[in-house]
Amino acid sequence: MSDRKPSYDELLERLAQAEAALDALRRGEVDVVLGTTAPLVVRLKSLVDENERLSREWQTTFDALRKSVFLLDGDQRVMRANRSAALTFERRTEEMVGKSCCEIVHGTQVPIPGCPVRRMRESLQREREEMQVGERWFEVSANPVLGDDHRLTGAVHVFLDISDRKRLESNLQESEEKFRHIVSIISDYAYAFDVAPDKSLHGRWVSDSFTKVFGFSVPEIDARGGWQSMVAPEDLAVMQRHALTVAGGTPDVCECRFVARDGTVRWIRDYATPVWDAQAGRVVRVYGAAQDITAMKAAQAERERLQASLAQSDRLASMGMMAAGVAHEINNPLSYVLYNVESLAEDLPRLCQCMRRCHAELTSRLGAAGLAEVLGREHEVFDPRMFEDAVARLREAADGARRIKEIARGLGTFSRADSTELAPVNVQSAIEHALNIAFNEVKYRARVVKDYKPVPPVLATDGKLAQVFLNLFVNAAHAIPVGHVEENEIRVRTWSEEGRVCAEVSDTGAGIPLDLQGRIFEPFFTTKGVGSGTGLGLSICRNLVTGLGGEIGFSSEPGQGTRFWVRLPAVPPDWGSGRSEVADTPATAPAVRGRILVIDDEAGIRGAIQRMLGREHEVVTAASGEEARELLTRDRRFDLVFCDLMMPRLSGMELHAWLAEIDPELAEQVVFITGGAFTPGAAEYLAKTKNLRVEKPFETASLRRLAGELVLAARARSQGASR
Repeated sequence: MSDRKPSYDELLERLAQAEAALDALRRGEVDVVLGTTAPLVVRLKSLVDENERLSREWQTTFDALRKSVFLLDGDQRVMRANRSAALTFERRTEEMVGKSCCEIVHGTQVPIPGCPVRRMRESLQREREEMQVGERWFEVSANPVLGDDHRLTGAVHVFLDISDRKRLESNLQESEEKFRHIVSIISDYAYAFDVAPDKSLHGRWVSDSFTKVFGFSVPEIDARGGWQSMVAPEDLAVMQRHALTVAGGTPDVCECRFVARDGTVRWIRDYATPVWDAQAGRVVRVYGAAQDITAMKAAQAERERLQASLAQSDRLASMGMMAAGVAHEINNPLSYVLYNVESLAEDLPRLCQCMRRCHAELTSRLGAAGLAEVLGREHEVFDPRMFEDAVARLREAADGARRIKEIARGLGTFSRADSTELAPVNVQSAIEHALNIAFNEVKYRARVVKDYKPVPPVLATDGKLAQVFLNLFVNAAHAIPVGHVEENEIRVRTWSEEGRVCAEVSDTGAGIPLDLQGRIFEPFFTTKGVGSGTGLGLSICRNLVTGLGGEIGFSSEPGQGTRFWVRLPAVPPDWGSGRSEVADTPATAPAVRGRILVIDDEAGIRGAIQRMLGREHEVVTAASGEEARELLTRDRRFDLVFCDLMMPRLSGMELHAWLAEIDPELAEQVVFITGGAFTPGAAEYLAKTKNLRVEKPFETASLRRLAGELVLAARARSQGASR
């Protein structure tokens, strides 16, 4: 083969021959072509066949595309369009060639705003846009075709119909908006977490209500270290177990406390459901709803506290009933113990004087040694100093018995707190009763300072008034820690002003916090722990005081102490005294010796009264209601009858009712003896009768005075009737 290059003229000649051959091939004149340049023509024919085959394959592929595709020239006019484009835009392919895509798609010669083709011309990069054409939505892209010099020579313009997807997205968005709206108006919090392979949870979204209440969005929660950062430390272990349970594929419910941005703590009950991914083989997401149960927890705590308070109140009520019963039982033996001790303490000094004279006389006659020899080993007991010591011991025993009497009487006073019968009551006496009962709470904490000014009585019941001051004393004591008695004091004072009786109890304790002072009189409100207080004391105080026509208030300074004051109306001057209990006043010698019947089932009581009154009167005793009824059936010549109110089988009330039928005058002379505890029936019976009553343990002088006055009155009536 020759390496000589053809000349320019030869090339032109060959090109002309080739063009003539191509024209002949197009006309079907194959022989002409073969006759001239057979080898070149054969090669050209094979190229033409291959080109036509590739063109058909390309067109088939082009038309098979689901997307609508336009091939644009450098002026962005359509050179080719596939069948999908013809079907989508309802035009024949030949009609679209040579037109701009704006004209075909939008019916305008001017590009629309956001046209990706315009942006592509500027950026020379692929541009994408979603746009609506009529009722349909398309994902439109413009892909540049660049020449060797990187200049734009054309573009591939693609339209993908996404109408179905847009409808689904629209429906999904509408559904999500409804869901979010529902979530926003309910109190529960909704959330979604993604679960990592290590079972750690990562926030996906939370409802707006959660963000509003707790102040944290999902990004903020993640930035703080995850949801664990919001859980109260004492509940973190519970919440971690809950999270691991759900991440492991088991739905779970738990309750814990979350801490909001502002520091407030709220209780949450969380219901969590895992989403299992079969392909991943694990839980990939957790959906849940959290219910805010803060109010429920507070109500539950309040209910538990209320139940504990009610149980405490019930125990206190039972203890109160027991205390009243115990006081009643104490009063029976205490009556004769106190009388015997007091009478011995009264009689022994005279005996001591006699013994002193005898000892002096015998000593002068026999001498000390002779007297000791006569008396033997026990001669020391004859020493007058021994009798003086015995007198001192009896007086101490009498003081102790009188203290027991005051305590028992105080218990009896509180047992009548439910009484509704109003009578003149000495406020200072009620205070003393309350202080006696509360003294064990007070004595280890503070000194008691009393500042009593004379005050008139108030119209009340002694039990209710004593209960008011008992609550005030106990509260004052509990405001002061045990110890350092000399450094603290509880001061009680009384005075009167403008027709009202005033009393005040103040302490040097811790005071009441300012934020709690507005609730101090609320029922069941207490600053003490469960089981330490019912929260009813001050509420009861206010109800009792206002029920008596008075008022109660306080002032307190934290760290300095508290002062409670009570104001009650004084008894009106014209108020009738009515029936009252016998007061303890000195006795006077009786003007006449009477005949008295004493009825009591306690032998010691009968014996004590017989010794008290036996020197001035004839005293007959009966050990039961039945024995007394039998005696009175045959002999009613008595000036006075002392009758125990509560006796087994036949009570004093039943005996009195029987006596009132057969001898009304003698029934009026019955004085009831009580131990301080009444049944409801007994209280009702006493309220209906005008008879006097004395409480055990009674004062000897008072009982003697009463007996003398009543015997004298009975004799006067008897003499008046005989005239």
